[in-house]
Amino acid sequence: MAFANGANDVGKSVAPLVDDPKSLRSRSARRALLWGGILSGLGSLSAILLSGRLFQIFTQRMVETTPTPTFALAALAGATGWVLIATFLKLPVSTTHAIIGAIVIQAVYLYGLGNVQWSTLGLRVLLPLAAGPVVALLATYVLGGIASRLRTKKIGENHSSLTEWGSSGATSYARGINDAPKIAALGSFLLFGSLVTINWFPYAIVSVAVVLGALVLGHKVTETVLREAPLDQEKRLRAGFTTAALVSAGAVLGTPLSTTHMHSGAIEGTRRGLEGIVRTILKDSLLPWCVTFPLAGILAIAVSFLRNFKVKKAVEVGRCRSCHESYKIITVYAKTAAKATKQIPQARTTPEPSLPSWQLPSDTSLFGTAGNETSTFSSQNFAWNKERKDESETTSGQ
Repeated sequence: MAFANGANDVGKSVAPLVDDPKSLRSRSARRALLWGGILSGLGSLSAILLSGRLFQIFTQRMVETTPTPTFALAALAGATGWVLIATFLKLPVSTTHAIIGAIVIQAVYLYGLGNVQWSTLGLRVLLPLAAGPVVALLATYVLGGIASRLRTKKIGENHSSLTEWGSSGATSYARGINDAPKIAALGSFLLFGSLVTINWFPYAIVSVAVVLGALVLGHKVTETVLREAPLDQEKRLRAGFTTAALVSAGAVLGTPLSTTHMHSGAIEGTRRGLEGIVRTILKDSLLPWCVTFPLAGILAIAVSFLRNFKVKKAVEVGRCRSCHESYKIITVYAKTAAKATKQIPQARTTPEPSLPSWQLPSDTSLFGTAGNETSTFSSQNFAWNKERKDESETTSGQ
């Protein structure tokens, strides 16, 4: 997930630093992607100290029934799948919308609408995501009006280059502290053994994977960003620093935001037109909510379905009484997992990730209260003939 995040997100921040848009494999483009990847990686590590509240948002009760680690794995796989698909298609998408879509839609499918904590989900997660781009647009619009009334000196070429790199670096750093807690929250649920006691371990993995994703695939989305209508330097700087400030503040205050759409809203705010406002509202509504959100959820359901798909093969051999010829009968049974039902809370058997007190919410389980983990596939799904000689083999996840 972190690799896909770096591949799709970093290129958006450093696109203004690319000297030649036609050669995204050039040294200057790789240097810009490396700069953005390193700053995003540092932001991911800083999230251990700065984004504790945001981490708690993704460990609070989103779902009544406690999902199993398989649920968390399917959510990560669904979100990762869609972000990688969008990256290869050169589409800039929101990692935050993909993660939340994978969690919510899979939870509704498995546990039903009644098991989703809509009040917490709506007020603490969905509302900030929807309102964030509008806030960024208004902020840059107001700052633009103030800046136009002030006399400013012309920035020298050297200073101009430094501010461009500073703006892109600040936006990349903000992406790191905003996205890392969301990925680490699901990733820490999959840790086992002594790793659950190492609080920084999931953040370290996220940090390294983000840098690798930026270097390997970051140029694809950069190409799409460079095709958009260019802005002058003053507008780019205002949009970049505004995005970095708002996203960083949201991470520290525990408010989930989409850096991609915050930056998009900030850019439209610099254009200072009603057309830009309408375009921002439509753009930040159609793609994330109507495409990213449901597709990530559908992919998560597909992964969960395949993970619980079971196949058994029974082989019966014998000899015909009348003709005395041998025969072999092969029977293949396929069974998919049934939907999970709400269970009576019992003691949790799987060890939970050990987190600092300032990161760990009062309800220590991921997504909800601790509940028994039950397999959705029953061992009584198949009836076997006791009089025949069987040999069976079980295949999971295929």
